Amino acid sequence: MSRFEPIAIVGEGCVLPGAPSPDALWDIVAQKRIVTQRVSPARLGLADRGAANPAWVSGLVEEDPDKEDQALDPVCRWPLRAVRDAWRSVATDHIAPARRAVILANLLYPSRAKAAYAADIWRDGRTDRPLTDTLNSAYPARLIAEAIGATGPVLALDAACASSLYALEIACCKLAAASMPPTI
Repeated sequence: MSRFEPIAIVGEGCVLPGAPSPDALWDIVAQKRIVTQRVSPARLGLADRGAANPAWVSGLVEEDPDKEDQALDPVCRWPLRAVRDAWRSVATDHIAPARRAVILANLLYPSRAKAAYAADIWRDGRTDRPLTDTLNSAYPARLIAEAIGATGPVLALDAACASSLYALEIACCKLAAASMPPTI
């Protein structure tokens, strides 16, 4: 058996239903609360087009999002928010951009923006939506890299339910080999 050098987790960020922070997530777990909600017909695109269809995780309050971020699909906005929170919580100025890396576990289900883009094409044969609405695989990882000034390796992976486990394994192996510290 090989010895694995310990690594440190120095920053945390979280964007989940009812939990806009790691502390809020822990409260939900400790209190054994159920925070799921039924999906409304409007959210599924089955209601009148004028119906409100908010584009945020319930319980998430974005204190003062950039206009640029608000235009992003949640598949991009949520991990970007979590990473910014984690990155702000640690001293990072001394870390050269080339030594910053991003490994993102990202399930590639069709996002709301991607579905709306496809619906426009299917219904009208064209769309005015930005092409970025179709890019929910590696695009969020690239946005995160730009947000933290990372010019080192950037990886997005989809391994279904195991995505997070694989991302952690890859990050731990790279950190242990000292080939990619620090890693988001």
